[in-house]
Amino acid sequence: MRTRRIEWVDAVRGYALLAIMLNHFHQAAAEIGARGTFSLTLTQLGLSSAAELFVICAGFGMGKALAAIENRQGAGRALYWLGRRMLLIYGANLLSFLASVACILLLIAPAHRTGSLFIFANGFEQAPLAEALNFMAFGSPATLFVILNFYLLLLPVIWCQFQLLKYSPRLAVALSLALYALTQTPWFPPPTATDGFAFQVSSWQILGLAGLILARVESDLPQTFSRGRFLLLCGMFLAFLPLKAAWFLSGADWPWFEALRGKDCLGPLRALHALLTMLMLREAFLGLARYPHMQAAAVASLGLLGRYSLTVFSAQNVVIYLGAAIILLAGAHIAAYWGIYLAILAATGAFALYVPLQAGDRKLDIKSAT
Repeated sequence: MRTRRIEWVDAVRGYALLAIMLNHFHQAAAEIGARGTFSLTLTQLGLSSAAELFVICAGFGMGKALAAIENRQGAGRALYWLGRRMLLIYGANLLSFLASVACILLLIAPAHRTGSLFIFANGFEQAPLAEALNFMAFGSPATLFVILNFYLLLLPVIWCQFQLLKYSPRLAVALSLALYALTQTPWFPPPTATDGFAFQVSSWQILGLAGLILARVESDLPQTFSRGRFLLLCGMFLAFLPLKAAWFLSGADWPWFEALRGKDCLGPLRALHALLTMLMLREAFLGLARYPHMQAAAVASLGLLGRYSLTVFSAQNVVIYLGAAIILLAGAHIAAYWGIYLAILAATGAFALYVPLQAGDRKLDIKSAT
C-alpha cells in the first residue's frame, strides 16, 4: 500500500528541483564565460537557496513515509525502505555521473574544461578507473554530483532523528540543536577534502529535523488560505533583502554576515530563511485553491517533478553539463544561454505532461485534478 501524496509538499519539492537546476545552469554558464546571466529564482531575493528547501522537504517526506510504514508493517520494514532508497540514490548518482562524463569528453575540448563543474573530467580521461573508484567512495572534487552523495549521508541521520522524536521529542531537539551549535563555534573542525560531507551533515541535519517536526504538526496547521498570514510570511521572507543588498553593494567582506548566511556550515539566518520559504510556499499553494485550474496546473507540473524527484535530479545533472557544452560550441553568446535556459523550461513542461500519461497516473492529470 502506497502512502498518500501531499500535493503541496510535492509542488514545493518540484519548485526546489527546478530552482536548483536553473541556479546551477547559471553557475555553469558563468564559469565558461557567458556573462550577464542570472537565475530567475527566489534565491536572488533571500538568504537561502533551493537546496535547503529540498532538505526540509526530505525531512517532511521521510517523517510521513516512515510513520506510515512503521504503523502498517513495523520498524524493520521502514528500515528496509530506507536502505532501498539509499541504494537507488547511489545507483542513480553513478549513472548520471557516467552520462555527464561522456557528454564532457565528447563535446568539450580539454582546453575549455575550466571551473569546478568540469575539473573532474580531465582526471577521468587520464585515469578513468581511479577516478570512478574515487567518485564511488565519495572522494571526488566539488561537482554537482556531491549533492546526491551529501543527501545520501543525510538520510540515516534523519532516520535517527525520527526515532528519537518518537521516544523523546525534547531530547531529539536538544541533541540536534547542540550539534548544530557546535558547528557554529571555532572549535568545530573546518571541512577538508576528506571530511567535508561530515561537516555539512552536522549542520544541515537541523533542516531535516525541521522537516520531521513540520510533518508531525502539519495536520494541526491551518488548512485554509489566509491573506494576512501570507502577507506576513512574504514580509518576513523579504525582510533580509535590504541587508543582502547592502552587503552586495558595499563590495566589502562582512565576516559576521557570511557566518550568519553560510552554506557549507549552515548559518542560522540561512536556516531560518529556508523554513520561512517553506511556510510561505505552503500558504501560496493553499491560496491557489481559489483558482482550481492554477492549482491543478501546479500539481501537474511542479508536483510531478517533486514526485519523481530522484529521476528528475539525476537527469538535471546531465542536462546542465550538456547545456554548458552546447553554449561552448555556440561561442558562449548570451542568446545561446537564454536559448538553453528556455529549452530547459520547455523540457520540464513536456516531462510534466508526458510522465503521467506513460505511468497511467490519471490522478495528476489537469482535468481530473480540477
